[in-house]
Amino acid sequence: MRYVNYNMQCPYAQLYSYTYPVDEPADLNRAQRDIERVLPLIFQRSANEINQAIALGMKPSLVSYLIREMVEYIDRNYEQYSKSASYNITEAAEGIKVNLYWILNIFRIYGVPFEVQIRLLNNTVITSMQNLRVPTNR
Repeated sequence: MRYVNYNMQCPYAQLYSYTYPVDEPADLNRAQRDIERVLPLIFQRSANEINQAIALGMKPSLVSYLIREMVEYIDRNYEQYSKSASYNITEAAEGIKVNLYWILNIFRIYGVPFEVQIRLLNNTVITSMQNLRVPTNR
């Protein structure tokens, strides 16, 4: 257990140099490595949709953040997806639409067409499901 105050739960923590105990999950490093490995694949496969969003005024950093949130959601809920590949992809996409609805709302605020949103969502889900938690040869 490391004593790190990641979220600065208390405004006085820095003042008195106190940090709260935080248990780090054992697979935190695995999750970050997987996510960092999957993101470039998504950016490559969804380049047209990302460029359309950027052309409509979204900052590249915002688009990157929204895609990262979707990939992290899929990684956190990966254990739920134990059926066929097409069923898992549908379940993950529906989970994002329900639990991370604000992502699609942000795209809509910037005027990204619904078809582009869905293609980006589907590319993100498919690429994530195919490439997250894949054993790597070291």
